[in-house]
Amino acid sequence: MHTSAAALAALAIACPVLTIGRGVPQAVRLMRRGADGVSILTWQLWLLVGEPWIAYGVIAHVPAEVVTNCATTVVGAVTLVLATRVAGTTARAVTTSLVASGAIVLLVAVSVRAHDLAPISVVAVTGSIAMYLPQAVRTFRAPSVTGVSMSTWALALATSVAWGAYGLLIAKVPVWLPSLVAVPTSAAIVVRLYARRAGSPERIVASASSAT
Repeated sequence: MHTSAAALAALAIACPVLTIGRGVPQAVRLMRRGADGVSILTWQLWLLVGEPWIAYGVIAHVPAEVVTNCATTVVGAVTLVLATRVAGTTARAVTTSLVASGAIVLLVAVSVRAHDLAPISVVAVTGSIAMYLPQAVRTFRAPSVTGVSMSTWALALATSVAWGAYGLLIAKVPVWLPSLVAVPTSAAIVVRLYARRAGSPERIVASASSAT
């Protein structure tokens, strides 16, 4: 019993810290290396999915979700602006994000008025499941992934594992369910990034230079 309580307390701290921190390395890399290989759609979803999770956290009494997603929304917004500015698609991304955000706010308002948490849960879970998939596709297909931060995706993997464990401990299906997809997806991104960078021309030249 004490072990479960200690694990729950640790995860209640680890989940917000990991979730908020995972986006920071990507923001830094965008400023230093550009946006090659970065999925704009993933970062739009990263930003938008915070809204239903904040509402879910308030209604279902999951404080970790509220704290985490308030801060994550800010980090996601900054990263999205950086990525779209480098890619030259800021206006389009902002427009679509605002429209989607308005639709989510309307859904939350209707759900709260009807005292029905199900629609909010479905949107939050669906967004969390879909969030990493566009980046996974780009990681495998894009000609270059120099703009993608491996640190961000390693943290995303750790974050998904932590939320899965936390959701199981508090017996909230919407909290742990996205991890079933997020864990293998983020792991695939990390492995693919490592493989591509290990075989990149820059790495090969650097290895040859150090060997001579």
